[in-house]
Amino acid sequence: DVIAEHPDVNFVYHPAKCEMVNEGFSYVTNPIDPQEISVERILLANKIGGMPMIGVKKDLFLKIGGLSTALRSLEDYDFLLKLVQDPTFKAYKVAEPLTYCTFHTKRSSVSTDTTNTQKAIDYIREHYVKTAEQEKNFAINAQYMLAYPHIMNLSRKAAFYYFEIFKLTKSIKQLVIAFVVLISPKLAINLKRFM
Repeated sequence: DVIAEHPDVNFVYHPAKCEMVNEGFSYVTNPIDPQEISVERILLANKIGGMPMIGVKKDLFLKIGGLSTALRSLEDYDFLLKLVQDPTFKAYKVAEPLTYCTFHTKRSSVSTDTTNTQKAIDYIREHYVKTAEQEKNFAINAQYMLAYPHIMNLSRKAAFYYFEIFKLTKSIKQLVIAFVVLISPKLAINLKRFM
């Protein structure tokens, strides 16, 4: 309906309902509003969502080159960065969650080998980071991306990355998260239901 009612829009996105299967709780993501979308915001954190939460008109998808075949990780993140830089980009946010995602901790499909993630981070830094603000934002987000596979595997190693985020941001919240992860990664995951 949104696509039919807004022919000028070439990008539609929405929240997702995410279920933490092993922990027994779910939450709904909270994407930013269209007027807040910028390279700086996306470099700080992907607050739009992954491929299941977006729709792109074919001509724009092809114009920006689609998903990168050069990356083995973070292809959707790279895609969003390309997308928001296009001068014809016009977004519309649907308020209701239209995607249902399940996440399983301690699953072998979430590899803690971050080699491809680090390569993708280096690629993104080289291709999209142009200013001091962008560098600061991306340095923080890179630590989140490196922490993710470890926290999903309930590994205390994720605490290292959260501590690095604390050093970059001086945010007490990040320091508390680092300590909670160090004590119990499972507890840290369970706290997500309150955040």
